[in-house]
Amino acid sequence: MVVETKHYNNWQTLYGVPTENLTVIETFRRDSNNKMIYGFTVDDPTVFSAQFSGEYALSRINENIYEYACHEGNYGMVGILGGARRLEQLGLEP
Repeated sequence: MVVETKHYNNWQTLYGVPTENLTVIETFRRDSNNKMIYGFTVDDPTVFSAQFSGEYALSRINENIYEYACHEGNYGMVGILGGARRLEQLGLEP
């Protein structure tokens, strides 16, 4: 899958970046059943003298994944909920 993003606005900039000339191309490619390759190319001739690219391999894990933006300390959610269920079993207030 290829995602091309352009037409950035100046609502959020840091030292003039991004400019309206910025284009980011992201690629998502399955390398195997357990691995995906994420790639990106950044091109903004106003800021950079040449475009640059990178890749990162993402491996499948056999763990539950929790959306971290919704809960503080979400990395401990299994333990937090397990502790609360145990308190409920003991008739205590969680």
